[in-house]
Amino acid sequence: MDKVEAMPLESVPALMDEVQDALRRGDFGALAPLNLRMEQAEASLHLAGTKELLRIRRLAERNARTLIAARRGIKAARRRIADVLSAARGLVTYDRQGHRVEESEAKQLARRF
Repeated sequence: MDKVEAMPLESVPALMDEVQDALRRGDFGALAPLNLRMEQAEASLHLAGTKELLRIRRLAERNARTLIAARRGIKAARRRIADVLSAARGLVTYDRQGHRVEESEAKQLARRF
């Protein structure tokens, strides 16, 4: 296996921007390769000065906020899909004995009244 050389320091902010772009596009498949590249680039961080490290920290915090927002969006979408699927299955009620009554049976009960 070839030894992977550390990426230049200036590439760390560029990688963080690529992560941000992938998150905004919802391209979560692009994050794994970017993570690998970021791990390789970490080797060059010991060369960074305080100013550059603070910039990288700000970018990391920005990406973290975007990731949290993306996670919330995914959770909301999953809840919405579950709601739509539940509605598509039809009305579910329970009779006086606590037994589940599907929509087709409920319609028959409603017709009785």
